[in-house]
Amino acid sequence: MRRHASIVLGLALLLGTETRARAQAGGSPEQARRAFEEGVALEKKADYASALGRFRDAARIKATPGVRFHEGYCLEMTGKLAQALDTYEQAEKLAREQNKADVLSAVRARLEPLAPRVPQLAIRVEPKEAEVRVDGIATTKETVRVDPGEHEVAATARDRAPKQVRVTAKEGATETVVLELEPIAKPQPVAAQAAAPAPGPAAAEEPPREEPPSRSIALTVVVTGGALVLAGAGIGAFVVSGSTQEDADRECQSRISCESERDKVRTFDALALAGFVGAAGLGALAIVLWSSGATKVTTSGSAVQLTGRF
Repeated sequence: MRRHASIVLGLALLLGTETRARAQAGGSPEQARRAFEEGVALEKKADYASALGRFRDAARIKATPGVRFHEGYCLEMTGKLAQALDTYEQAEKLAREQNKADVLSAVRARLEPLAPRVPQLAIRVEPKEAEVRVDGIATTKETVRVDPGEHEVAATARDRAPKQVRVTAKEGATETVVLELEPIAKPQPVAAQAAAPAPGPAAAEEPPREEPPSRSIALTVVVTGGALVLAGAGIGAFVVSGSTQEDADRECQSRISCESERDKVRTFDALALAGFVGAAGLGALAIVLWSSGATKVTTSGSAVQLTGRF
């Protein structure tokens, strides 16, 4: 294998130094040739990291199929399999475009066995429009080549909570990474609170109402009692007057004068009339007193209370 690599490297060196094209900005063909030769020398010493730097310097001036091939080889030797495969594919394209059959053969000899070894990440993200980054590099591919080892896959989308996972890629394996971004709960809009009305002038305190003086219920009772007593006296006098009248009628038949009996009847009649009149007056006053009292009904729980004022 070492002999095969040396032959390939030698062939690429010849191809790299054969082309004398106009230099790109930042270097000359002579500088590109010198960088390439130094890279080959370092590669032979197995100092692949340093050699890779020199090959890249040469590629910035003039990217030939041979330079790309050596870049891919150094990447492969340092374990960067995904980058090595990409670089080999670039070298293959250039060799095919420039009809470099021998370089094309050498590239394919490295590319074909390497392809199945390169790990891949099959990324499934929801929503579809989410931005995906693998190790910080944005990608739109559903399947991404990576080097063996641990990688970070992150996704972000508008109105979704970002998500990231770490996954270990193994040589020759395809790891499926699923990222489902949860919607961010939007805060509910705060309802505009109605402005409190400006405090107006303080209302003048209403003076306490003076309750009208309560009439003593005793007066009402006395008046009512007086009306009853007078009514009773009037009735009594009326009865006595009637009885006296009957007695006078019997006795006057044998007497010459019955004036004294008539006086008694008149007296009792007068007393009866006075009693009825007085009873009527006091009765009317009692009705007024009883009906003038303020009465109200109040409730407290299940109790009903009747209160009044006389």
